[in-house]
Amino acid sequence: MSLGMTALAPFLLGLALGLRHACDADHVVAVATIVARERNPLRSGFVGACWGLGHSATLLLVGGAVVALRWRLSPLLAPAAELLVALLLVWLGATGWRGVSSRPARPRVGSARPFWVGAAHGLAGSGGLALLALAATPSALLGLVYLGCFALGATVGMVALTSVMSWPMRAGGPVGHRVVRAVSALSVALGFGCAAALVRAWTTRGGPL
Repeated sequence: MSLGMTALAPFLLGLALGLRHACDADHVVAVATIVARERNPLRSGFVGACWGLGHSATLLLVGGAVVALRWRLSPLLAPAAELLVALLLVWLGATGWRGVSSRPARPRVGSARPFWVGAAHGLAGSGGLALLALAATPSALLGLVYLGCFALGATVGMVALTSVMSWPMRAGGPVGHRVVRAVSALSVALGFGCAAALVRAWTTRGGPL
């Protein structure tokens, strides 16, 4: 019984924390800029699934290497990835605002953009999550189970969120345009805020190390 609970704990913990991880502000805002014009819940859910695949890919590749092979990541990786995410937020917001201002309609969102946005988010959190897995589990195998369940939970959570995001766009017209502009402005503001916080932290400790 004890062995079964030991094996089950990383599964439940990883799944629960992954679901919560999908709700992080930078994740929600970044994906919202991509699905802001999508009125179909299935299409929106597809975008969330693509984000989850990208997020899982880098999380499992980098975090899995840390857990299974005991790799030591460069201290520059996390701040560089976090800065990349901040710049992505600014770019996504600016692109969304420009699109609604200049083009009333646009092609459906493909899989590439949400995949790579998710990959950047996964890279930004992979080191810390791998260290958490090492600390919370008694073996490398259970650590990998934890990471896999975390990735699954984040993907399921994002699919659910993006499916819901399509509902405000069903009104269309001026209401839809206001939603797009609001999400785009929030993305730019959050991106600049994250970048400023990183710069302040680097200045305080004399660099990103």
